[in-house]
Amino acid sequence: MTHFQSRKTLRLRHYNYASIGIYFVTICTHQRQCLFGKIDDSIMLLNAHGIIAKQCWLEISQHFTHVQLDHFVLMPNHIHALLHIREGKGVAIPIIIRSYKAAVTRQLQHPTWQRGYWERVIRNERELALTREYIANNPAQWGTDKAEDY
Repeated sequence: MTHFQSRKTLRLRHYNYASIGIYFVTICTHQRQCLFGKIDDSIMLLNAHGIIAKQCWLEISQHFTHVQLDHFVLMPNHIHALLHIREGKGVAIPIIIRSYKAAVTRQLQHPTWQRGYWERVIRNERELALTREYIANNPAQWGTDKAEDY
């Protein structure tokens, strides 16, 4: 009998990801390919794929009315973003992320994303400010970042 290794979950056990709150998410491309453009002089220059990924992100609030978008940055091989869940009875973060990834993949018509994503529940105003700063500065850090850092 073959035994399969269980995938370790990245989510908090027993946490309701439909709860009111602010969530910082990072979604990486399949095999960390640079699909969405390039960084030039600390500025992200989107290519056609990046424009599609950005447009799909901006449409999230139209599909999930309980979600408010905050700061985000689309990088060559990942996206960092803050999402506000405004009502506690809406759709959970995993479903929102799955829908976003599916929309982009459907339009690009090839494998776009790695499995899963990273998230962090923002717990206070200081953490929110630091995360917004991290997102804003991410293109400038592109040359110094290692893939495992995001």
